[in-house]
Formats: sequence, structure tokens, C-alpha cells
Amino acid sequence: HARLPESRYEPLLKSDMQCWRCDTDLKTVPKLKEHLQTHFDRDIARMKKKRKHEIDLTGDDEDEAGTSDRPPAAKMTKRPDGKSE
Repeated sequence: HARLPESRYEPLLKSDMQCWRCDTDLKTVPKLKEHLQTHFDRDIARMKKKRKHEIDLTGDDEDEAGTSDRPPAAKMTKRPDGKSE
């Protein structure tokens, strides 16, 4: 295994980290994680708001995949003799 000279990686360890979404410079990993969490929380809130808006428009709480926040309802089926089960 070839070793990477310290002179190549040391400057990287001492430099600030940068948010990949908004280019904010952060000095520590905990600060970066905290910052990224704010992006994540905003995205989740935005998705929930969009989802609520879609439900309000359609009156349907099923997403594109056909899943629902509610447990599945029992389905009425007809037997071959025409009576419902």
C-alpha cells in the first residue's frame, strides 16, 4: 500500500468544510451535521405542505405509489352467487 504524504492531506484536514447545498463554510463536523439537518427539516416540512395541498385538491390521501397514511379498509367483494361478502 502506498502512503499518502501528510503534506497532501494535512491542508484538507485544517480547512473548513462546505455545505454541498448552499456553500456555507463550517469549521467542525458537528456544525456541518447541524446545518445539514436544517436543510433536511425544511425539505420535510416542504414535502408535508405539498402533500397536504395535494390531498386538499384531490380529497385523496393516497400518493403515487398507492400507499396511504391510514390502514387499508376492508373491501366488499361479490361472491359468484352475487351476494356481498
